[in-house]
Amino acid sequence: MSFRRRVPDADDRPGAPAVTSVEATSHTRVRQDLGLLARVVIAAAVVLVVSGVLWHGITMENMLRIWRNVMARPSATLSFRFILQPTIAVITAINDGLKDARRGRSPFVRAILKEPAQRKLRLNEGLNATARILLLGIAVDIIYQLIEFERFYPIESLLIALLLAFIPYCIVRGLVVRVSSPKSASRPDQGRHR
Repeated sequence: MSFRRRVPDADDRPGAPAVTSVEATSHTRVRQDLGLLARVVIAAAVVLVVSGVLWHGITMENMLRIWRNVMARPSATLSFRFILQPTIAVITAINDGLKDARRGRSPFVRAILKEPAQRKLRLNEGLNATARILLLGIAVDIIYQLIEFERFYPIESLLIALLLAFIPYCIVRGLVVRVSSPKSASRPDQGRHR
């Protein structure tokens, strides 16, 4: 017989998704569900990809246009987001990375790639943590495209949001765990000679 109960967590901020414990006959395992904003991000990503493919198709010309447009954005209108979004993502990643280090967890990307049992949990955590930043990125890029191009390229909006928010979050969260975990602090320097 199994049942669910609320597990208190240090991450009990308003709007944070609930962390539940599912007790089975053997032992307890922790699971984090996707929050509402994370689900909205996934739905928006699906809609953007499908509409982008249907609207503009998949051609080499479109791929080159996407690349040109992405590379031109930092010097164009609304360039403040190239500082704002990664900064917010980095602050969030530092906070989550410190929590991971205190709990003795492995670095974020490493857990996703090499620990199948942790993959879904950690991806859910990352998506929940960056959902607002991703939605902000998509919205700002839509405004940018309408001002700059007077057209809308859905896949570009998603790509920019991922590049400015989720990728920096993943990288920094893992680096913070590596730098601040007790294991790395107590490890003697190997291979160094005076």
